[in-house]
Amino acid sequence: MKLHYSHDLQSPKESAFDTLMDPLNLKNFIPGCESFECINENYYEIYSRFNIGPIEVRHTVTMRLVDSKKPDSFRIVIFGEGTGSSINAEGILSLEAIADRTRIVINGKAQITGLLANLGSDVLEQSVKTLLKEYFNSLKFRTTI
Repeated sequence: MKLHYSHDLQSPKESAFDTLMDPLNLKNFIPGCESFECINENYYEIYSRFNIGPIEVRHTVTMRLVDSKKPDSFRIVIFGEGTGSSINAEGILSLEAIADRTRIVINGKAQITGLLANLGSDVLEQSVKTLLKEYFNSLKFRTTI
């Protein structure tokens, strides 16, 4: 499954980048996060539980942030297994300054197997976009003094 998504943040580019890399916000990137452990810098292990349609999804997920080019982009790599399915995904998050805000553009791809794959790519793509919108709307921006 390929994914393209964009979202405007009401924040300058540098602040938006720092916010996206902040572990307190990253914890919310994986829906239904019940545990979040930092293994080392920009490498996390997560346990999550949430519903997509009629399926309750429980996954153990590893998430890595790599190829950071502050404040322009970074790559996120996710691997998760559980509830009779697995996900292997990665995407490039690019940041573009637009006046007093920042546009986040995500281009990525995911391989999904098992129960989740049975939902079909249209349902999965729409679910992922809804989850991304919720995540970006939930970000807590740090203020500098």
